[in-house]
Amino acid sequence: MARISLCEPQDLPPSLQRMSEEHGHDPMMVNMLQGFAPVPELIQSFMGWYYPWHANGEGVPARLPARLKELVRLRIATFTGCRLCKASRQQPDTISEDVAEYIDNPETQEKLSPAEAVAVQFAAKLATDHFSVTDADFAVLRRHFDNAQILELLVMVSVIYLGFGRVLSVLELDNATCPIPSAAPAWTTAPENAGMQAQRDYRALHAAPVEG
Repeated sequence: MARISLCEPQDLPPSLQRMSEEHGHDPMMVNMLQGFAPVPELIQSFMGWYYPWHANGEGVPARLPARLKELVRLRIATFTGCRLCKASRQQPDTISEDVAEYIDNPETQEKLSPAEAVAVQFAAKLATDHFSVTDADFAVLRRHFDNAQILELLVMVSVIYLGFGRVLSVLELDNATCPIPSAAPAWTTAPENAGMQAQRDYRALHAAPVEG
C-alpha cells in the first residue's frame, strides 16, 4: 500500500492524464502519477529530463549508448528494491529478456561487452558504498569511457536510477499490478528479499575492485 495518498486515475491533473495516455495507461506509470498528483510540475519536469537522457532522445547530447544505460538501470533496481524499475523494459529491441531478467547473475554479465560489464560493476559499487570507490576503479572506467561519458554515468546512476528508484520504493509506488515476468527471481515480488539480495551483492562487490 502506498505511503502517500493516491488520487483516483480519473482525477489526475490534465497534464498527468496526457502523460498516462502517452504511455498507454500502463499500470506502473499510472500508479506513479497518482502518487505525484499533488505536484504534477515536479514529476513532469523530472520525467522530461529522465527519458530523453536515458533513451538518447532527439536533441539530447548523450554520450553513452542507450543499451548500456538500460543495463545499468536494471542492475541498480536490485539495490533500490523498486519492483516497478525491475519489471520495466525500456530497451526491449536491444536487450533480450534473458539478459534483462537475470542481469544480477555473473554469468549474464559475462555476456556483456567489456564496457557494459565495467559500467554495470561500477554502478553497483557506487550504489552500495560510494566511499569504497577508488582511484583504481576510475582507472578501469577510463579504459572504456572518456570524462564526459563518466560524468553522464555518475549522474544517471546517482540521480535517476538510484535516487528515484529509492523514492518509488520507500513510497511504495512500485506496487501496481505490472507485467513482472512469471519466471522472474522471487525477490522482485518480495521487498524483504530485495534487501537480502543487495546485501549478498554488496559483499561480493567489495571483495575485489572493478575489473575490465
